[in-house]
Amino acid sequence: MCDCDDEEIEDGDRPVTLTPAMIRRMIAVEAGLPGDRVPAHTWDVFLGRASGGIAFSRLARLQRCRQFAVDEEKRARRMFVRARSRRASLLNCVEVR
Repeated sequence: MCDCDDEEIEDGDRPVTLTPAMIRRMIAVEAGLPGDRVPAHTWDVFLGRASGGIAFSRLARLQRCRQFAVDEEKRARRMFVRARSRRASLLNCVEVR
């Protein structure tokens, strides 16, 4: 069995599930890239909504967009974790007996 399950993972480093907002962000990023846009059917195949093949050049373009969206989400999570840990550090814990 893989021992990676035993490692503690910070909230900001947990695997990211693509949410509808992230998918919209990916599509917006792709629209801003130079070159021809990826057809809607290719997006459906990439996101698992349909079956079919994807040309390597389009797959590479889609993977760049997904990586951008995932990195953006992880940055947001890390900022949230840092903000949460800063707030918690302002409290003094006292043991009551």
